[in-house]
Amino acid sequence: MGPPFLFQTYTALEYDDEYNKVISWGFPAKRNKDDNKPDELFKLHLSDIPDELKPKLPVGYEKAITDYLREIVQAIKDDLSRHWDSLNFYKDVLLVITCPADSSENASSIMRECVYNAGADSSNLIRSLLAEAASTYRNFIRHDQK
Repeated sequence: MGPPFLFQTYTALEYDDEYNKVISWGFPAKRNKDDNKPDELFKLHLSDIPDELKPKLPVGYEKAITDYLREIVQAIKDDLSRHWDSLNFYKDVLLVITCPADSSENASSIMRECVYNAGADSSNLIRSLLAEAASTYRNFIRHDQK
């Protein structure tokens, strides 16, 4: 079995003028925005960096994280359902949500709340530090390629 298909999804959002509805997310949102737009940098609010170094956001960072999670989970559901008719997303799919390594317990709590508000909470959900998730994934790939 060959290596799995790998790709990167940008953590970027583009909202309507009232910031009520996500117009685009991921690469399309990044393509439509200037490189320095803060709606790409909402994950920094989970880090323990000083507040003055965190970007100003047009919406609260909790809303941005929730909206992003809602969009990416829906995309995953749509993609998987095209390939597996009888898939029960919340039973058959393991989701791994990561937090930066320097995030506080409060940041983990905020992420849990955002996951829940995005409708992504599941018994098959693992919350992990980014470095731990990357290490586990590398070990999985190595094991799968043997």
